[in-house]
Order: sequence, then C-alpha cells, then structure tokens
Amino acid sequence: MNLGSRSILAIVLLNVLAGISALAQTPATVNPGPRPVGLQQTPDPNNNSTPSQSKEADTKKSSDRQSLTSSEARLVNGSKTAILETGISEPYFEAHFRLVTAIDKTGDRRVVWKFSINEYEATLNDAVGYYTSEDGRRVDVHSIKDALGSTHDIEKTIPKKEAERIMNHCIGKFTSVTVVFQALTKRNAALVMTASPVGKNKVDNDKREREEKSKKESEKRSSKKKTSESDTIREEGDEGGGPSYFGILDLESGRCTKGKAIVAP
Repeated sequence: MNLGSRSILAIVLLNVLAGISALAQTPATVNPGPRPVGLQQTPDPNNNSTPSQSKEADTKKSSDRQSLTSSEARLVNGSKTAILETGISEPYFEAHFRLVTAIDKTGDRRVVWKFSINEYEATLNDAVGYYTSEDGRRVDVHSIKDALGSTHDIEKTIPKKEAERIMNHCIGKFTSVTVVFQALTKRNAALVMTASPVGKNKVDNDKREREEKSKKESEKRSSKKKTSESDTIREEGDEGGGPSYFGILDLESGRCTKGKAIVAP
C-alpha cells in the first residue's frame, strides 16, 4: 500500500469515529406511553389529605358564615371573642364550636353555637345587649361571657355508657336528659349532663291536677260561702309525692350530685 492510499484510509477511519462519537452524545427522547392500570400515582405519605379535600374542609368550615349580613357577622365575631376571653383557645374553638345561627333584629340580638366534644353536644345561646359609651359609641355586651365564667379546653370525657350508668346509680331510672356547658360552682364552666328521675314528671302532673281540681272546687264553694284559709293550706300541702330531684353529672370527672328542684309559685 503506497503513502496516498494510507492517507485516504486514515481520513475515512477518522470520519467514522467522529460519527460514532456524535451519536453517543445525542440525548434520546423516551415516550413512556400511558400508565398501566394498577400503577397509579400514590399520595405523599406525609400528607394524608389531597388539595381538593383540604379545600372542601375549609369550605365546610366557613359555609355557616357566608350568608351573614355585615351586622350579623359583627355579632358572630364579638361572640367568638367573648368566648375566647373566658379561657378557650382559638384552635380549640375552631375545632369544637360550630355556628348555628345569628340574629340581629330589634329586641332580638343573639348568636347560637353548637359545642361538640367526643360523644356530647351542647347548645350555647349568647344574648347580646349593649350600652352607650361616653363618646357615643354603642358597645355590645355578650351574655355568654357571664354564662361560661372561666373555661378551659376540655379534651377527655367519660364514655356515654358510663355516664348513663353513673346517673342511674345517682338518681335511679331517669329521663329528660340534657347536656349543658356553663358555669356552675365557683364560676368555673363545666360540661354536665342533667336528668330527672322517671317518677318526677308523674308527681308534678298529679300535683298540678290536684291544684286545678282544688281551685275549681273552691270557686264553686265561694259562691255559697267563703273557703277557710286553713282548708286551703291543707289542700295545697297535700302533695303526696315528696320533693322533686334532678341529677347533675360532670362529664369530665364522672362526679354526680343530686339537686332539689324548686318550683316557683
């Protein structure tokens, strides 16, 4: 092979090597195609709710206030502030208090909340009055602040079945169960269950029927002669059912107390 042939061969080899190098450095475009069924994208394990679920939760939380007028919204905000000032933390409030209604009418200004914790719910009514300050401003006064007194974030409560068992041991078979959240002793708010003994309503009804019957008989006799005061006292005193009691059960501590119902004349 002469010198000219060797030079031509060397040039051809260099061109081939250059072409191979260029192909190696060119990035390849890969089309993954459709994702097979069963290989769907899994959510981030550190985020249990999707963005759409978070938006739905936020919408639900604020839906109760969307239709409020500006004056009703001011009442609601003032009522919330009054509750927070009793000791409830704002995160706890947002988690456990739900707006039921807000009314701002002449002679009827109030905000109603629903308080929920574990198995229990209590309704809170905030009647709103006002006074005029020295500079002429109208300042709202929220009754809920006095009704609650001093509060705290309630976390643990006794199970409902346990509460029913304790109440039954406290006052016997019971009825007219109500759950309330308000200040009781020492101005400290408590979540309590109240109930009346089963026989209480029957005793009250019998007493009421006797009183009505006695009144009618007295009216009939008064047309003939005046009923003596001693007869009237004897008839009213013949109650026959004993005093009426009700039970108050603290749903945090499980302590039940028995109270005597006082009927005003």
